[in-house]
Amino acid sequence: LCRTYPQEMMMIKTFLICMAAFAALSGCMMPRASDTSLRDVPVSRIHIKEMTVSTAGQNQITVERDPQLLPGGSLFEFSINYVPLADMLPGETFSAWLPDGTYTFSIKPNPNPQNLAPRKINLTLQKGEKHTLRASGTDFGTKLEEIGAK
Repeated sequence: LCRTYPQEMMMIKTFLICMAAFAALSGCMMPRASDTSLRDVPVSRIHIKEMTVSTAGQNQITVERDPQLLPGGSLFEFSINYVPLADMLPGETFSAWLPDGTYTFSIKPNPNPQNLAPRKINLTLQKGEKHTLRASGTDFGTKLEEIGAK
């Protein structure tokens, strides 16, 4: 009653292998901020404009949000010590200058319909350091990581 057809089985296996490879590589298809030119966050979406003015002797934090393959993308709220500093769209960047100290940097979708907890990084800044943070993700999950320090 049950017959196996080697040719059909081989086609099914090939299809499943191709689907697994596609799923494994799909994360590589998202462009990174470093792969494209970023545009500045408009002043209208920066809540504390004084922090974006370069000041001698302070530490520079640059935040880059990865672009998305598809148009759209919601805002991410970037905060310092849980105080909102700017709302960023995909493909945007900005810099803030902070005095020496320990800070909590965080992002979350804005609005946040899934009520996600902010992703955060704690950094101690001193002696005019420069740090670069990368924000990525969607309304359903975000990621914040440090990608450079000098």
